[in-house]
Amino acid sequence: MKHHIVAIGVSRHQHPFVNNLAHAAKDAQEFFNLFIQNMADVGSQNLLVDSEATLAQIRTALGTELQEQLQPDDAFFFFYSGHGSTSENTDNSSLAHFLLPFDATPDITNSAISFLYLKETFDKLPCKAKFVFIDSCFSGAINAKGYTKASKKEFKEVKTLTNTVSGKGYLIFSASKEDETAIEDPEYQNGLFTYFLLGELQKDRKEDKFPVVEIFTPITEQVTKRAKEKYGHTQTPTLSSHLEGNVFLPRFTKRIKLSPSVLEVPRYPELAQAAFPIPEIQLDDKQQEKLINDIIGLVVRARQQQEPVSEIAFERFCAKLARKLREDWEKIFTETGGDVSEIPISVAKLEAAAFQFTLLGAVVAVFGSDKQMEVYGENAVEILGWGRHRAGLMALIAAPQIIVVEIIYIVGVLCLARNHLKPFDVLLKTPVYDVDYRDRPPCPLLLERHIHYCRALGGSSTTVNDHIRKILESFGWLAELAPKLGAEVGDFQRQVNFLLVMLTVHSKDYLWPDCARWDSLRVRPLVNRIKYDPKLKKQLGEMFGTKEDKTRQIFMKYLSEIKSRGLGHEYWWESIGPEDLLTEEERRAEEEKRKQQAETP
Repeated sequence: MKHHIVAIGVSRHQHPFVNNLAHAAKDAQEFFNLFIQNMADVGSQNLLVDSEATLAQIRTALGTELQEQLQPDDAFFFFYSGHGSTSENTDNSSLAHFLLPFDATPDITNSAISFLYLKETFDKLPCKAKFVFIDSCFSGAINAKGYTKASKKEFKEVKTLTNTVSGKGYLIFSASKEDETAIEDPEYQNGLFTYFLLGELQKDRKEDKFPVVEIFTPITEQVTKRAKEKYGHTQTPTLSSHLEGNVFLPRFTKRIKLSPSVLEVPRYPELAQAAFPIPEIQLDDKQQEKLINDIIGLVVRARQQQEPVSEIAFERFCAKLARKLREDWEKIFTETGGDVSEIPISVAKLEAAAFQFTLLGAVVAVFGSDKQMEVYGENAVEILGWGRHRAGLMALIAAPQIIVVEIIYIVGVLCLARNHLKPFDVLLKTPVYDVDYRDRPPCPLLLERHIHYCRALGGSSTTVNDHIRKILESFGWLAELAPKLGAEVGDFQRQVNFLLVMLTVHSKDYLWPDCARWDSLRVRPLVNRIKYDPKLKKQLGEMFGTKEDKTRQIFMKYLSEIKSRGLGHEYWWESIGPEDLLTEEERRAEEEKRKQQAETP
């Protein structure tokens, strides 16, 4: 018997007619992770959140490929958190309920997922048990999880999933009645229904398995009570089921942390534990040396001549490498298919294919101009759009993200080692245009937070950083561009992470401080330079938009804020603290002050 899952969470929407939610994507991520970590023999698995959860991709996830994988003894789980809506059926005879995908339009009937479609889809699934959990409104109010509110009279004609007869062996558990709104809980930072659903599944139990229907009563009581007492709101979960005998769930022993402040939630736990091989570059030492020299020559000539012809030649070369990399990626994507176990090899193949493009970025960082870095950055951020409108395994679709992160760290390491941060600053400020958001202005590459949690490596930035260190340490040619690196490339990577964390400290989704997990000796060389190196302090002042003599105080303030947040996930802070940014003179003054205070009666 295998267990299959499709989990969908839509917090953000493409079209402005829908208000964004706060926690729907997180709901789906946490339900998916709890399922993957505890279910034996997991079969088909699909997690779609925000821009991944388009109408087309949801239909694909529930389509032929899933139906072909299911066997008669299998179980299928469907989870949705997001907006619900009521709208007229295509024949205008009655109202029906719809779930809104990322790309829903005001034409709800033709752009959303109808319950009729879900019922027909679930009925086609050739498995003995189907479990459906839906955290959305069955009516609609702008401040809740729904739209197109109908009158009480009209609700008598609303066709909902819980009052529709489905095939054998089903359980449908929804967040509210058809005339109620389902709310999010800002204190718990989950949908109210999802929070208690996750809590009940992780409840301590004596038996190794329990009947699935047992979760209904305690969840309903907790949701109803919390909604009424805390928010003065009426929300009553509903259940519809037809199960032949007792259908059991296993005791969920591997738990996820239900916390308002989870820094990183691994989206693919099985990938987070996978071994990602180092890419094999199909060039011997002489070939690599010739390639490096050729690219250096191209970049230097274009910079020195400063003629339109030279600039055009550089732009064409940059675009050519990017185009070739995309062609290689298309081939890798097609060959891998939907096998999650093949993703580590696919990532390694893609990294190997990206060698020349990555090398170009490194050379531009050392020998190029600011204009050349701008051109290179524009081509690099295009990589983030390669997965747009694709269907299939999301972890595989997101694989190109790791190339962008590696470019950021390679450029950062080289610039830090050479004490010339301007190319790094130019790259981080490259604008990223997201066509999925019609009215959203571009944001700098620095604030594209999700790439640092690359889903192809499990959605864990810890795994991403560990992998990048191994990649950089395998690139012996980096020392040819920055001799100071030597064997310390891993330390420089942690120092770059420290700078990125400081630069994003006040963003909504700040970066994971991987630098904090390591001995302070790894980061201390940078700290000492921040205290005593006037050239570096001036450059950092420009990056942080502050005066040179205020840079150190800014770092101390930000470091205090970051450290006070903690790392979570049972990690201990093992790196520098704000006190390490004090000069020897300031430290002695602090010690003298404390001594005098101790002696004062």
